[in-house]
Amino acid sequence: MKRSPRTLVADRNPHVRSFVRREMIKSGYQVRLAGDGRALFGWIDHPGTVDLLVLDPELPGADAPRLLERVCRCCPDLPVILHTDNAALYRFLRRGRVVRVGKSGNSIEKLIRVVAAMKPVRQ
Repeated sequence: MKRSPRTLVADRNPHVRSFVRREMIKSGYQVRLAGDGRALFGWIDHPGTVDLLVLDPELPGADAPRLLERVCRCCPDLPVILHTDNAALYRFLRRGRVVRVGKSGNSIEKLIRVVAAMKPVRQ
């Protein structure tokens, strides 16, 4: 039996984290949460714990460009969905398996579609 991808949702807003988690679980995904850079790297620094990352790159305690560089460097094959409207971070979209879904009141449907289209590291 094929298991659902282990998706990490890293967002600075606890309400957004909870909402995205709830909607992704309803769609059949396993979901882990991170509210800051430390928690994010606590998950992705251990190989095999996360298959896909939904990332608000402006996490507390982290500089967004450095955070993205570290994610791309330490996990080059990890599919990443940037869940942000910060245009200055678009330059990271050129790096392999990184796509962007803008944050808006109705972005959850698009986010779920993009997650479904991404190819996780392992299944």
